Amino acid sequence: MKLMSLRWTCLLLLIAGIAVTTTSVSAGSAGRWKDDGAGNCYFDANDDGPDQCTPPGPPPGRWKVATDGSCYFDANDSGPDQCVAPAAEAEASSSLLPPQ
Repeated sequence: MKLMSLRWTCLLLLIAGIAVTTTSVSAGSAGRWKDDGAGNCYFDANDDGPDQCTPPGPPPGRWKVATDGSCYFDANDSGPDQCVAPAAEAEASSSLLPPQ
């Protein structure tokens, strides 16, 4: 009898722990996109309710391959990047080197 009671107690504690964890995770997802009145959209993590505006998307433009094989940025074009930005490429390769 005592073993059965202990099992039920453990099960109830487990369920209560899951409920508390789920509630705290849900509470952490508060926040919404707000309009500042001047046409700008910003995220307020301490507010809730429906979004007042659509968050800004990625900046216009993309990295393209030139006829000589170099990589350049075309601010008037859209679509996927055709190459890796030179600064990002240098940063990525330096992160693979061991620290000195």
